[in-house]
Amino acid sequence: MAKPALSSRKVVRTAESGSATGTWRPPTVSAKPSLRIKPPTGASLKIPSSKSIRPSKRGAAVSRRTKTSDRSTAGRLSTDKPLAADRPTAVGLSLSKKLSLCITFVTIVVTGASGLIIAWRTKHHLSNEIMKTGIATVKLYANFGQDLVHRSYTGHEEQGDDFVKEVKNNVKDLKFTDILENEFPELESTFIDAKLVVWDSKQTHPRVILSIAKGAGSESFTGITLQKVEKKGIEIQAARRRQGDSEQLVYVFLKDFPLDLAPTDEAGTRYRPERAQAIVYLSTAKIDESLAEVYQYTAGIIVIASLISLLVALVLSYMINQPMALLAQDMKVVTQGDLDHITMPHSTDEVGYLASSFNELTQKLKLARANEIEQAKIKHELEVGREIQQILLPKANPKIPGYDLDAFYLAANELGGDYYDFVVVDKTHLAVVVADVAGKGIPASIYMTIMRTILNIAAVNNPSCVKALISTNRLLSDRIKRGMFVTCFYAILDARNHILRLSSAGHNPMLLYRAAGRMLEEYNPPGIALGFDKGPLFQRTLKEAETKLFPGDRFVLYTDGVVESMNENREEFGDRRLKEFMLKYAGLESKVFVQNWWRL
Repeated sequence: MAKPALSSRKVVRTAESGSATGTWRPPTVSAKPSLRIKPPTGASLKIPSSKSIRPSKRGAAVSRRTKTSDRSTAGRLSTDKPLAADRPTAVGLSLSKKLSLCITFVTIVVTGASGLIIAWRTKHHLSNEIMKTGIATVKLYANFGQDLVHRSYTGHEEQGDDFVKEVKNNVKDLKFTDILENEFPELESTFIDAKLVVWDSKQTHPRVILSIAKGAGSESFTGITLQKVEKKGIEIQAARRRQGDSEQLVYVFLKDFPLDLAPTDEAGTRYRPERAQAIVYLSTAKIDESLAEVYQYTAGIIVIASLISLLVALVLSYMINQPMALLAQDMKVVTQGDLDHITMPHSTDEVGYLASSFNELTQKLKLARANEIEQAKIKHELEVGREIQQILLPKANPKIPGYDLDAFYLAANELGGDYYDFVVVDKTHLAVVVADVAGKGIPASIYMTIMRTILNIAAVNNPSCVKALISTNRLLSDRIKRGMFVTCFYAILDARNHILRLSSAGHNPMLLYRAAGRMLEEYNPPGIALGFDKGPLFQRTLKEAETKLFPGDRFVLYTDGVVESMNENREEFGDRRLKEFMLKYAGLESKVFVQNWWRL
């Protein structure tokens, strides 16, 4: 007789999308013990037997079990160092200094700009006044000159010098200086010189016949003309001229006028002026003095305004910065780990609201930190519970001559209610059990442990599936919470006679592949879940079935975690695909079968 080998497998159902190739992910919790009988004398017949534990409806793909020592602490609040370990240190100017400097700078800029605007408007106004005065003065001077020439010219002058003498004699009578002072009193500060120039009939060089100068007059000026304009028949020149060591801008107003003097001799040999030009020199010293005064006043205003703005800025910055400084101190205390510190608002403005909000945030952070620590403890305890639960599962697959048995187990959550086991009934009988406790988490894992303990006791030296489950139900129903129940498929393998006895307590059916006919059979004897009823109803409904195993046959036990696994399109694996897989890959080794069914 060939030697049998027994193998078991457990897979995890997931609700997540599948891999890029569209393969099926394993169910949440499942176990597939697959049994194969090796035929004698090289025959290739096989018996498959697989079982899987019912998966969690909310399972998620789990690729490995995370150890307690490997748990990530990302996002958790450290309890052994301050929260402000990575907080940057405040450097540079304080907020009050920045505010003071900003206000002072703005004040200086605004005051300086205002002073420049005032200076420009003053210069523009004074320049216009000088222009108006100069134009009026040169017109008046031209009229005066024309009258003076007509009075002074007699027609008997042989030379121009004689004419100049007559002009000087008559100018005293006209009193032009008094006229200027009466008509234009503002000339007191701007007047430099006024000249009268004439050209004679011989077109020789012009002759200055009259000059009314103030001080040194215009004779001491040297320089170049900067600009020439003409307004109302009057030429205006702006020249930068140097007098001694000083430099001054001077406006020169020139007006030409004709002299209608008839010649007194037919030969025309005597001196006769034909045209004249009135010239007036006005200084811009008044403008310079006014601008200097404006600049001086502006500088004083800037200094005073800067001091006042600095004082105001210091007061405002203190009013704003003091509550913020206190808030910053409170934040520093909190960031160092003292979540019991209470932040008191010191103002009723936005800073006070920020302090109140920060205090509320601190309290929430304290609560969140406490919750996180508690969650970490619970997670650690769940990890420990999961490790304990893993210890309760078979550490090795039984070695039975002639059979190939393998199992795989992987839980979606830390703790689950799925369970499989191999129980040695006696020397020739092995019990294979797979069960699913309703629900998940700690309650399901506790009831799974209770059920395992009870069933292990009830299975020893008890070759009847019905009797073992009845004994288990009687003890479990007194201890299980109302509304909780356990589905279970219990099979006993008679390794000597190759007979499989089986009972189902409301579990998924067993699939049996017959190698001889290359066909599948379903076995699902009547029965209700463990824990629903304390005895009579459970005993009446529970039945036991029996089947003969032949070389090459394979039986499969599974839960809905196998058939409810989903791919990336959220399509369930389903009973049809499971049966197709069994028919197609019935010849696989049990270990390959249970660990690769969802990849093939």
